[in-house]
Amino acid sequence: MSALNWQAFIALTILAGFLLPLVFISYKKALQVGLGVVLFWLAWTLGLSALFVGYSLSGQLASFQLTLIVLVGLAGVATVYYYNRWKECSARLLEENEALRTSMRDLQDNFSAAAPAKGVRPTRLVRGTKQHRQELLQQVRSAQKRIIILSGWVTRYGFDNTMRRALRNAAKRGVKIYIGWGYKSRQEVAQSSGEATPAEKGLIELARNQKDSMTLAHFKNHSKLLLVDSACTIGSFNWLSNAFSVNDELSVIIEDPGFVEEMWTSVSKDIKRNAISEAL
Repeated sequence: MSALNWQAFIALTILAGFLLPLVFISYKKALQVGLGVVLFWLAWTLGLSALFVGYSLSGQLASFQLTLIVLVGLAGVATVYYYNRWKECSARLLEENEALRTSMRDLQDNFSAAAPAKGVRPTRLVRGTKQHRQELLQQVRSAQKRIIILSGWVTRYGFDNTMRRALRNAAKRGVKIYIGWGYKSRQEVAQSSGEATPAEKGLIELARNQKDSMTLAHFKNHSKLLLVDSACTIGSFNWLSNAFSVNDELSVIIEDPGFVEEMWTSVSKDIKRNAISEAL
């Protein structure tokens, strides 16, 4: 066998040592077998061959073969690593897609149960903290007539300078804004007297300066709702407290005119009944 064919044979056995266990057994076994083959050929080139065939390589040919073994071995390790990463990512994507389909079916079932005669169906899905935050700011910034925000809490994370500015600009455009929330944030614990948290004080101050446009209400509420003009977004996201959470969030946007008007009438009435901004 010529030197070139022999070295090609070495390279193929190393790659086979990595790839065959990877495909048919496991990631760990592929590394074990592949590295075992690499070590065998290194030992063979460094003198083990003398015990079996009576001679060993030396000089430039030995150096070339050692370099070839190391490079092919590194290529094998890289192939195994990235193949394993690809399999893990594919499995994770499949799990996330299945979870997304399940969540969507559950939401559709919930809305069907709530209003079967109206045939209300969500038109768009919002998922993840970042996407919810972007959706909130985009809708508030583009609002023309009305905004309702229901959130369990108000914190400095959800009601930050960016959100404050978006609400203030909407109020200056003449948009009617109704905001309701319930429990105080644990990160901003109020005094036992019921004093407002710093974030709540900031929101109240904004409403005081935009008194003709903003109505605030503090009542026992754990709903998460965003209603802007002709779209209503309902789900798990606390609009005024959650901005950087690592938890998964899921909401649906509904644009059914009858449903949106019904929600507007009902929720705005609750906020007006519990309004605190009128006494500012």
